[in-house]
Parts: sequence; C-alpha cells; structure tokens
Amino acid sequence: MKKITLLVFLLAATVGAFAQSTLPRPLNPEVQDWIDGQPIIFNDTITGEPVLYVTNCQMMFQIGMDVMQRPVADDYPGLMGDEAITGELTYTLLDEQYVSYTIFTDFDEVFTFMPEVYHEFSEPTTMIPFGFEGMDIEYWFVHFPGKTNNIQPILDAGFDIEPFFEWRIGIRTNYIVGDEATYSDIVYWEICDKPVTMLGDVNCDGRVNVSDVTALINYVMTGDKSNPFSKFNADANDDNTLNVTDVTTLINIVMSATE
Repeated sequence: MKKITLLVFLLAATVGAFAQSTLPRPLNPEVQDWIDGQPIIFNDTITGEPVLYVTNCQMMFQIGMDVMQRPVADDYPGLMGDEAITGELTYTLLDEQYVSYTIFTDFDEVFTFMPEVYHEFSEPTTMIPFGFEGMDIEYWFVHFPGKTNNIQPILDAGFDIEPFFEWRIGIRTNYIVGDEATYSDIVYWEICDKPVTMLGDVNCDGRVNVSDVTALINYVMTGDKSNPFSKFNADANDDNTLNVTDVTTLINIVMSATE
C-alpha cells in the first residue's frame, strides 16, 4: 500500500508541474442535439442473406462563426454599481486559425478536428477520420459515419456490433498557439444512464481491493486498461471524470475496508 500511495503522490506532482498558459480560454460550445441514425437491414436479392447498412449519427452544437474567449476584465463595460451587473459584455474574439474541437465519448478522447465554414450547402463534408460540416448560421454538425447506439435490432438480426458509446458524448473547444494551449470545459450530452455495476471494482472481478487501485493508477498514468476494465466503476468519487482524485478516493475505500 505504501508503494501505491507513493505512486499517487508522484502522479499528483506530475500533473501539478504543468505551467498555466497565458492564452485566453475559449467559451464553451453548446450542444444542441444528438441524432442517432437508424440501421437498415434487408435481404440480398441474390443470396437471400441479410445485409446491414448503418447510417451515420451526428451531434449538433452551436459556436457561431466567431469563437470568443471567456470574459476577462477588459470585456466588461466601464460601468459602476448595479449598471456593471446589468451591462452587456463585449466578448473578445479569438484567432480562428488556432481553434480546434475535440470529441469525447464516455471518458475517452475520440478525435480532434479543425473547423471549416461552408458557405454553400452543396459543398462536401469532411469524412476523415469522421466527418464534420459547418454552416455560417451558428450551427455545426459532427458526423460519425457507420456509428450508432441503436444496436438491438442489429444484434437481433445476427450481426456483431458494439455501441458507439455507453453513456455520453461530448465536445471541447481548444485554443492552441505554438507550445501553449487553453481549453473550454468538455460539454457532454448524456444519452443513457451511467452504467455503474460496483463503484471501485475497476477490474470487474466482483471485489474492491488493491488490484483495482493498481489498475486505476496504471490507467491514469499511461492510459492502458486492464482486461477487463470498467471506466464507470473506476470513477470512485463519482464526479464523472477519471483522474488522480479517483485514485486517492479508491485507496481510502480499500484501506477503510481492511481496517
């Protein structure tokens, strides 16, 4: 247990060693909707075998053509007293060439893309590694071709498929200039209930003990998962993120159980 505690302190020190950036921090994107494509299953006219076609699902979010930073002192009007509270903010614009977006599912980072604005609806979307499409009317659509959470009819037809995610999908705005970077919060859209079976049972063996602590430390430090590994059970402090605080919480749970 002393060795595990030392690893936690080293991990915390590593996380705290990163200097804070002087760049402005972008405003959060606003998720507007999640649309899941309906899978289509039909019989081949020649072989008679079932054929699966999965349409893409997509997430719509609002950001506008101009990406703004979170308010700072210079963004407030020169008002005093109650007028300062009711006065409108004049948000500072960010340089769009340094703006990108990152997609997350459950606790995992999926991919990052640069924004593009299409002024004509007929222009093609970008499909690598997934797809995204922007219009100059404040809304963006991120497409996920061949991905779906409507898997039950697919499984019933005899096909093997995994859901795109089990709980939620999210998006974050990134502002990266050279070696410096700032980020908005990750804005999540929860599709399903969080599938926790036993809080703290990271390796899914039906028990919460030191092996779960080891598996969680390994994941937080390296990203490697034990097999099996439940990221939902690993959220020991139930704050919907996975980090060093979950490790310390899990250690306390294990130590309390052994006293």
